[in-house]
Amino acid sequence: MKSWVNAWERLGIFLQNYNKMTHINLENELLGIRGLMAFRPITALPINILAEILFRSNEGLNKGKKDN
Repeated sequence: MKSWVNAWERLGIFLQNYNKMTHINLENELLGIRGLMAFRPITALPINILAEILFRSNEGLNKGKKDN
């Protein structure tokens, strides 16, 4: 019986803290990943390089054309 009580107590603590999410004030108006990339360009560079390698290696995805 004691293990059930402990489980319910842990669940209650989890639910109390569930909506308390970590927040980073980006200090820019960009939405989504673009805001994060602008916030830390030194981190954005390797992520962008990795994305280029993954998406375009071995005749993978081709670079799209812009419609203007």
